[in-house]
Amino acid sequence: MARHYNFNKEKINWNFEPAILKVTTGQMAYEKKHLLNKLYSRDRDRYDQLKDLDNVDQHPMFEIIKGDIENWEIT
Repeated sequence: MARHYNFNKEKINWNFEPAILKVTTGQMAYEKKHLLNKLYSRDRDRYDQLKDLDNVDQHPMFEIIKGDIENWEIT
């Protein structure tokens, strides 16, 4: 389904620097659980493939640090 967004590309600064974002171990665990909950109801086969994974590779822009779920997260 096409959403027909119309972005003004002239407003984007194309000289940006790649960023590294720090993400806590608790937030990563929360996101994994959140994804699995969605998959359980939407795609049971995919859920079964991923449910027993111990480690999930993060995107290279994330630096994982020790910590809890972020305080802004609605749990």
